[in-house]
Amino acid sequence: MDLTLQNLVAEYGNEGRYALRWKPTAEQHALQIRVALRFDDIGQPVGRVLSSDGVAEIDALCEVSRHFFALSSDNGPIHNTATRHIPFEGTKNFRDIGGYKTIEGATVRWGKLYRSGHLSYLTDADLAKLAELELHSVFDFRDLGERQKRPNRFPERAPRENSLPIVPGSMHQFLQKAAKGELNAQFVTEFMELINRELASVYHPQYKAMFCQLIAGEGRPAVIHCAVGKDRTGLGVALILAALGVAEDIIMADYLLSNKYVAVAEDSMKLAEEVKAKTGQSIEPEHIRPMFEVHPNYLLQAFNVIKDMHGSIDKYLEERIGLTIVEREKLKSYYLE
Repeated sequence: MDLTLQNLVAEYGNEGRYALRWKPTAEQHALQIRVALRFDDIGQPVGRVLSSDGVAEIDALCEVSRHFFALSSDNGPIHNTATRHIPFEGTKNFRDIGGYKTIEGATVRWGKLYRSGHLSYLTDADLAKLAELELHSVFDFRDLGERQKRPNRFPERAPRENSLPIVPGSMHQFLQKAAKGELNAQFVTEFMELINRELASVYHPQYKAMFCQLIAGEGRPAVIHCAVGKDRTGLGVALILAALGVAEDIIMADYLLSNKYVAVAEDSMKLAEEVKAKTGQSIEPEHIRPMFEVHPNYLLQAFNVIKDMHGSIDKYLEERIGLTIVEREKLKSYYLE
């Protein structure tokens, strides 16, 4: 009997241990598990498991490398998976956006599209791990000042860098509020909502350039990033997933994953110290915490602007981004399976 695994995910523990999880089934099934450092190299099985509870544990794998897995029952379909979050010492929000199902039933390929914060503090061990991803392109939404202050680090065989600066929001207004002692969580939340509206309404040329270069890259691996990897990157990735045909609820779930990996408390404390140094005004880190979080309404603000202007995300991609039907089909051929 063929077995279709639902909600299959891979989770990395430590010391080379992985847990593969899926929706439990009513009956036990024998599953074959294969593993490789690239999906293209999936080869000999590493084991079989008899399971109905939806979990299989694998250990004794190389701790440095990232692994890809393929599971299948006898004569059943093959299910590919990998860890979504890729742990690096020097950046906390590096994620693979593969594995998501589209409305039409296809799947975003693993190991092709990544999202992240800046790559300035990567260690030598991180660079070795990054090299294994074989990145062809990097899309950096930071402005010149951000890039000069924290230049990215890359392996010896560096990917092609695409600078697409996006500078939303008025930090002058932000610092004015802080100097007057008027900075609070409500203002910061509204500030972030404004930023996301600006991303959709003002910075479409940068997102258009991103799509043009993704198409030119013909499906070779790419990473999209900004400073933290949640706002500018968040909308960019949302538009990519929408162009591939992923449903909005799945897009939102991916967007909200940043809350799991961004060092919100630490970053809020650092910004509070910077604001005090610039304005002389002490502020509570909790008041600026919304700046380092992602809320559903942040992305919804961008989507609402898109739909107000064009009626739908599809029309925005066509009319504002300039993505033709032929180009969308190319993207799907590169990034879906």
